[in-house]
Amino acid sequence: MYDSSFTNERIKETEGDPHTYIINARVWDVKPEGTFPKERFYVFAGNSELDPFIITNKKEMQNVFNAMYISETATGNIKEDVEKIPSQYKDRVVALPTNYRKDFEENIIKSLQDIAGTSVAPEGRLFSSRVHYKQCIYADKNPVFTKDEIVISTASDILPQDYVRKDYKPEQPNKKRYIHFDQSLSGDSYRSLLCIRR
Repeated sequence: MYDSSFTNERIKETEGDPHTYIINARVWDVKPEGTFPKERFYVFAGNSELDPFIITNKKEMQNVFNAMYISETATGNIKEDVEKIPSQYKDRVVALPTNYRKDFEENIIKSLQDIAGTSVAPEGRLFSSRVHYKQCIYADKNPVFTKDEIVISTASDILPQDYVRKDYKPEQPNKKRYIHFDQSLSGDSYRSLLCIRR
């Protein structure tokens, strides 16, 4: 389930409607006591500022507060810190039985959707993980092209390779490279985004 999913859109449309009752019960909340361990671990489900992750320490909890613009200071007691989160943001941090931890360590997005039934980042984002995207970016200069933005018209004799740096040599030449072309259905510009792996 994504933030932009059909279910979430219907929930938002019915907020405040006295004829609509929404129940968001997870399996460990409704199963008989003893089915799941009482111990919990906490997962930040992500937002526009920060990707999802398992909260393990005070610094990570403070990052959650900062990402949600909550003026609280993390104490290191994750359970108590999570209780400080205002009700409108409570769905961004999920408390889960410890027997699900391995699933979340292996694939946090899939686990948030399938196990926790929690919305994640909006669907349709080209790069769903800012962490992986930043690993593709060089801070000092563009390692491939002589310009950050290239404009080539259909009537031009200039080719994209004319903008490639002469000294460019990939560190790992056999790794796959990806390029994205935005077909621009809503505008008149044709944009592309190249993700270079070192």
